[in-house]
Amino acid sequence: MIPDLTLYLRLTAEFGGTEFGPYDEVEIVLGSDPDTTRIYLRPELGILPQHVRVFRQGQDNLILAPSERTAGVYLFRGGAERPTQVTTPTAIQSGDQFALVSPGGPRFEVELAPHPERTASRTDGGPKNFAKRAPKWSAFTAEGRRQLFTTLLVTGPAQIAQRVYTFVTSGAIFMPRNIFLGLAIAGGWIFGGVQGCNNRKTKADLVVKNTRVENCERELTYAEKLTGGDSRDLSVAELVAVLSGSINLGQALESDDELRTMVKKKSKTAFANKQRFRWLTKGKSASAGRFADWRERITSEESIDEDTRNLLVWLAGTPAKRNSDFSDTTDSEGDDVCVRGTIQMTYRQAISMGMDAQPDALVTKNYQATAEDKTKREKALDQTVAAAGTMLPEDNFETDVDPVSQGRAGCIYVQGSDERTSSAALLSALTQHLGDSAAAVPIAGDPMGSVARIAKYWASDLTRVDYRDANIAIDFENSQVGDVLDGYDQRGDWVLERTADTIARSVVVPCLAALDKNKGDLGPIFGERDPNEIGVNCLIFKHIIENP
Repeated sequence: MIPDLTLYLRLTAEFGGTEFGPYDEVEIVLGSDPDTTRIYLRPELGILPQHVRVFRQGQDNLILAPSERTAGVYLFRGGAERPTQVTTPTAIQSGDQFALVSPGGPRFEVELAPHPERTASRTDGGPKNFAKRAPKWSAFTAEGRRQLFTTLLVTGPAQIAQRVYTFVTSGAIFMPRNIFLGLAIAGGWIFGGVQGCNNRKTKADLVVKNTRVENCERELTYAEKLTGGDSRDLSVAELVAVLSGSINLGQALESDDELRTMVKKKSKTAFANKQRFRWLTKGKSASAGRFADWRERITSEESIDEDTRNLLVWLAGTPAKRNSDFSDTTDSEGDDVCVRGTIQMTYRQAISMGMDAQPDALVTKNYQATAEDKTKREKALDQTVAAAGTMLPEDNFETDVDPVSQGRAGCIYVQGSDERTSSAALLSALTQHLGDSAAAVPIAGDPMGSVARIAKYWASDLTRVDYRDANIAIDFENSQVGDVLDGYDQRGDWVLERTADTIARSVVVPCLAALDKNKGDLGPIFGERDPNEIGVNCLIFKHIIENP
């Protein structure tokens, strides 16, 4: 018997739009083993031999089932922008989409459509001749208008509309009793609407509170583990939790293999380059003073959770002392660019986060000559604004140049106010995009909350990400940071490295101070986390990092 509906799986447009099907069998397997799957995908994409199954039960009951819990499967229900990771068999329906490996991986749309054979039989099997004297088309339309008009006159809505018209035109609407009655009815609707909104808010608050209770229970279990034994038996993630004072950070690294591996790599590099952090561990230079001021400002910002604040401090902890607002770096596109301000932000990052910034451009050869040539300097600046999706000022504008990298290169920039140099403006932007109510990240206090927010900060440099838009094109809310960034090729690797580098600095630099024999007054630099109290754990952490 031919079924009424059959199953199709279609790659979305960005992956070519290829249609697979129709499928009438109970089970469809997608994977990288051509001998055991109906839909074959290359293993280079990270696809397992049998990655996911789609089961069909009856006419329209569908089940999406990962082959194992580690298989990355992300479900977009009804065209939703944010996916939910699927780890167990889950009911789906026609119109849903699912991505493999990561939210940005190969994405299929599920469709139940009429079976082509049944459709053909219905088309071919009906009568082929009409009556010899068919009514004229004008007769059909006239009769249709007559029946529609009659139906409208006798239905409830039409009668109500007629009464309302008479009520207004007769002046009855202005009688006192009707005015009071109208106010009472309106008040009831308003009260009911307010109560409905309050009820929805209460339910949302309850979900948040329950989530936080669960997080607290996990934190307690994790804390008991950290305090119940010898520090030498702790893992890298557990030692990070001890040294940073953040159980959430330890839990986040415990569950995210890619991020934890990168943090170990960046920590090893920081230990090996301890001389580059001397300006911080000695705490006596003007640069150290600026860092201490940034720490005080960011740690006092109550709209950002404590774990995130303690990591944001280290955006300013670059491995080199700076004598000006400008420096240079390699951005997410692999280009050498200028960075500016306390936390060394690129022009593209500032624009993505809604800040007012002046275009700048890094010139690595003969920057003075370029600065003096209007055509050359505007060409250099044009590349910066094009990559950020902006334009140079239309009117005549003045430029200046700032030498970086010990005079071997220079940053040409448009003169004017730039919020990257304002701590108040930076805090405002960070609060908006990384604060407790920020979008596309877990709720504040979630184990993944702080690392997701740091990754979101660095992802602001990606060319296809713009936090000024409602759809910011990247979402860390329901997935591990490493899994999300897997879908962004080498750009995602750049974000992962910068995120891991920020975490590594937050642990390693205090350890470098703790292991330095000539310690000074480091309170302004390290705040309440006194390096003198963590020396033993720092030695263990350093040993594990350098001797895996």
